[in-house]
Amino acid sequence: MLVLVACAVSPAWSGYGGQHGGFQIDARRTGKSIYEGTSEAFVSWQVTTGNYVMSSPAVADDGTVYVGSYDGYLYAVTPLGAVAWRYPTGATVSSSPAIGNDGTIYVGSHDLNLYAINPDGTMKWRFQTIVSPGIPPGAVYSSPALTSDGNVVFTTEVGCVYSVKADTGTLNWAYRMAGNTYSSPAVSDDGHVYVGSADGLVYAFNPNGTVQWTYLTPAAVHSTPTIGSDGTIYAISFDGALHALNLNGTRKWVYYASGYTSSSVAIGADGALYFGSTDGYMHAVKPDGKKKWAYPVGQPITASVLLD
Repeated sequence: MLVLVACAVSPAWSGYGGQHGGFQIDARRTGKSIYEGTSEAFVSWQVTTGNYVMSSPAVADDGTVYVGSYDGYLYAVTPLGAVAWRYPTGATVSSSPAIGNDGTIYVGSHDLNLYAINPDGTMKWRFQTIVSPGIPPGAVYSSPALTSDGNVVFTTEVGCVYSVKADTGTLNWAYRMAGNTYSSPAVSDDGHVYVGSADGLVYAFNPNGTVQWTYLTPAAVHSTPTIGSDGTIYAISFDGALHALNLNGTRKWVYYASGYTSSSVAIGADGALYFGSTDGYMHAVKPDGKKKWAYPVGQPITASVLLD
């Protein structure tokens, strides 16, 4: 079931690079909403799908909401809560859609494919993750990221990273990491790609798919990296440590929460970083890595933070 909790909202921001909407809003995964929220919220409508909805919805400029479901469909819902169409993939959809500037919706499926869907619900193209020896096919759990030069970057659960052309689905490059990954890629304005891996590494890829550097953390990196306005890369390892990395892959600082986390950070207007942990606290960290505050919510936090 998809429930829209509505308030008085207005468009506030358009995404970096070639996308808006999707997991953590933009390709840099900053967690900055394109809408301004208010403190007065109410349920505007709800739509029942055929199974669980575990991913984040994406909202187009015209207010259409796109969301995937465990029933294998990508749903398009009008601003009034009516299902405009649903597109069948071959398996579960746990990937959050990303919306290109031309309105194309990109979403992954557990059927080993990445789909590009037109705004009218027809398929633009489908990319199968069976491409070459040494690059095994895998389910697309992650959310794709769009680059400013017209490419789509995504990962599969078997630890492969792909870059394909956004207009045709043609493969640019593919790379197999050492461990599995449930991390979505983050893409900088100049096309560098950052991904976490279950082997504890944060990978940095050049725009052509070569590895620029890797950074080793003490635990698996299930979270999606976030890129700051100054180029700092933020990644959280499963042991609750928030790592701030320089552009060359060296460590800037580490902030330790007491619990575990696989969520991603959101960056505030003042550069502060916000994330939740299973220790039951919402953490706020200053840009220099020092604690700003920690607020107890009373329950473990597993979702990523979103800021208006």
